[in-house]
Amino acid sequence: MSGSPTYLATIQRILVAVDGSEHSLAALEAACSLAAQLHAEIEALFVEDDDLLRLAELPCARVLSTLLMEPEPTDRDRMERLLRLLAARSQEALQRHSVALGVRARFRSVRGRVVAELQAAAGEADLLSLGKAGHGQSGLAGPGSTLRAALDAGRPVLVVERRPRVGHGLLAVYDGSTGSARALATAAEIAAGTGQELTVLILGHAAAMDALSREAVEIVARHGTSPRLTFSWAQPVIAIPAAVRRVRPALVVLSTGEGDRSEERAGPLIKAIDCPLLLVP
Repeated sequence: MSGSPTYLATIQRILVAVDGSEHSLAALEAACSLAAQLHAEIEALFVEDDDLLRLAELPCARVLSTLLMEPEPTDRDRMERLLRLLAARSQEALQRHSVALGVRARFRSVRGRVVAELQAAAGEADLLSLGKAGHGQSGLAGPGSTLRAALDAGRPVLVVERRPRVGHGLLAVYDGSTGSARALATAAEIAAGTGQELTVLILGHAAAMDALSREAVEIVARHGTSPRLTFSWAQPVIAIPAAVRRVRPALVVLSTGEGDRSEERAGPLIKAIDCPLLLVP
């Protein structure tokens, strides 16, 4: 990186995509906690999925029974009732967490296509939060269309799984690229706003480590805090999960990189990291 430009990443409004699943409710809880520390506000968005309702009209439509753990017949009326129940579950969780933490929050339910509605709402948000998997997704399948839509919105995306590992502090990744500088600035803002320790993983060749370290310290210092540094020469897909196991952070912050393949690059790390992950475009 040349010139170490300043990146300001003020987070005032957080949008959470909720669908009533355990993963999305974990993302909602994590977003409320972050909002409380940053004095931000929360909007929880529930989309009554038009595509899902159309599928429910097919004669062969089935829905997985959580009681019997096997598919059972469904129709549009039953699917609409299920979606209303999931929306109510999400709204109750938002109310519970926001009241407990003193966070300004609102719940909004719309009918439409999930990707389109999320992208439309994302324009007014500073940060998006969603579960690693939701209803109809397998956690082993990796990022889905909702995550791709969130990344395409050009906002930082907080990805949380159902039972995230408990940790302390933040871990940011810096390799000298413009994207990693944005991610580091975001991590520094969160660390300064929450009083948490920030560890920075410096990735690069041995000869560049001193220069990269100076740049990282300079970026973090602009937010009134100082980092602890750790280093690796390995590829990111190896170095970052190893650093997570070693540091045991509460949140990992990293860049999705430049270009059109951000979801492809982020996918392996999302599956490998078992704590909340903030992806910064």
